[in-house]
Amino acid sequence: MGSYQSESHARIPAAGTLPPSRRSDHRYDVHLDVDLTLEGQHYSSTTRTLSLGGAFIESQLRPAFNTRVRLCFAVPYRSEPIDVTGTVRWSDACGFGVQFDGLRAHAVWALGKFFEQQ
Repeated sequence: MGSYQSESHARIPAAGTLPPSRRSDHRYDVHLDVDLTLEGQHYSSTTRTLSLGGAFIESQLRPAFNTRVRLCFAVPYRSEPIDVTGTVRWSDACGFGVQFDGLRAHAVWALGKFFEQQ
C-alpha cells in the first residue's frame, strides 16, 4: 500500500497572477473612487477593474493574502453607494485584488446596468 501525503498549507498564487479558469465573472476596466477600510483604517483609492466577483484596487497598500477589507463605491443607477466586504487574494506593484463575499441583489442589478454601458 502506498503512503498518502497531504500539504498542510494552501497554495498562494504568485503576485499578479490568478489562473483564468478560476475567474467566473467578466472583469471591466473601470476607474471608480472607492473608500477602503483595512484593519480599522480608512483610505481613499480607485478601482482599476471591477466585476460581480471582485475588484482590483490601485493602491500603494499591500495587504497580506486573506486580509479582510470593506469597499464602498458609487455607480450610476443606484442612489446609495455599494458597500461590500471581501478578501485580499493577490497583489502586485500597482495594487491588490479583492474577492467579494457577495453582493446584495440591488447591487448586482446596478452593476449589471453599469457594465452594459461599458
